[in-house]
Amino acid sequence: MKNMKSYLRFIKTYLWQDKKNIFYIIILLVTQNIPVLIIPIIYQKIIDEHLENKNFKSAIICLSFILLCNIFKLILNILKDYKTAIISEGLGKRIRMDLVRKMLFLPIQYYDKNNIGDFLSKYDKEVNSLITNIGYMLIRLVSCIITI
Repeated sequence: MKNMKSYLRFIKTYLWQDKKNIFYIIILLVTQNIPVLIIPIIYQKIIDEHLENKNFKSAIICLSFILLCNIFKLILNILKDYKTAIISEGLGKRIRMDLVRKMLFLPIQYYDKNNIGDFLSKYDKEVNSLITNIGYMLIRLVSCIITI
């Protein structure tokens, strides 16, 4: 339960500030699935109707539409990745700024006792790891919610 409260506090503090971009990602994920659902129906139409009746011209038109659907899906995927990168980088910036603010108010004795370079190196490594993984985790979370 304590971990859940920590996660919720983290989401409220850092991720919820990007709710507009998160909303865009949700819209893009839902929209991205529309061509995925349409393409098999078009294939079925091509096989069952157009090829059986030897109507090759309309089959080529349907295949062109499938190509357009795939291009549309690709564009949506690029937009989704872009918005995810915006969220990840903004998250990293906010976390680093919070670190700097907290370090400004540490007592001088802390700097005498601890090697600040080691601390910053470890902290930066963790922030970079978080930035790298937050996009994937966010997409998986939204995808799982949509799937349910």
